Amino acid sequence: MDVTADMVRAWRYFGICAKVEILLKNRCQAVLLLVAAHMDGKIFAGFIVLMLRTYLLQKIKGNHKTKNMTIEKALLELKKIKVVQMEG
Repeated sequence: MDVTADMVRAWRYFGICAKVEILLKNRCQAVLLLVAAHMDGKIFAGFIVLMLRTYLLQKIKGNHKTKNMTIEKALLELKKIKVVQMEG
């Protein structure tokens, strides 16, 4: 066997493997960016929910009439409130 031909074949194989590795790496980075962009909205929404829940809990615990009430029970009570809008 010709050593030079084997070296050329090995070098070509190495080049192909390197190109495939770069392509796969770029594809994975693109997928991760898409996932990260999608998750940013969910993380932000979760943060807003946490802020609202904390505010509601502070208001419930700060009032002597509602300090033993759970958040779920407070939300049920809030659902009972009817909003009436008057013209004029």
